[in-house]
Amino acid sequence: MILTRLIPAIMALFRALPASGVARSLSILGILVSQSNALIAYSAPIAISTDDRLIWAVNPHDNTVSVIRPDTNEILAEYRVGEHPCAVAITPDKRWVYVANAGDNSVTVIQILRGAWSGFSAFVDASVGLTDQSLA
Repeated sequence: MILTRLIPAIMALFRALPASGVARSLSILGILVSQSNALIAYSAPIAISTDDRLIWAVNPHDNTVSVIRPDTNEILAEYRVGEHPCAVAITPDKRWVYVANAGDNSVTVIQILRGAWSGFSAFVDASVGLTDQSLA
């Protein structure tokens, strides 16, 4: 699987970036790194948590998102979302994940209950989110 081989290379590149510099910012896989090394939420098909412990990837072909442990490339969980997910963003506090779904113009909200590798737990919060029906 291409993603399995790509993730370690991307993480290595991300960690190899210089920690200082003149007003530097870089966008890699939807993560902004500022000169102060503060991470800012930003959406992309792949999102990495601020502690580099979880990778979230959209799967448009089956309307899911996968949660991946980057050091082993193990898929910890998959969650069903809206049609054709195209972007995912993790809040800086690592408690919420937002998935933009292009196929049905919706946003799926996932609450992370436990972000640790062992015992990872999250759920799709159906009480929130935005769909075309809620705009009518």
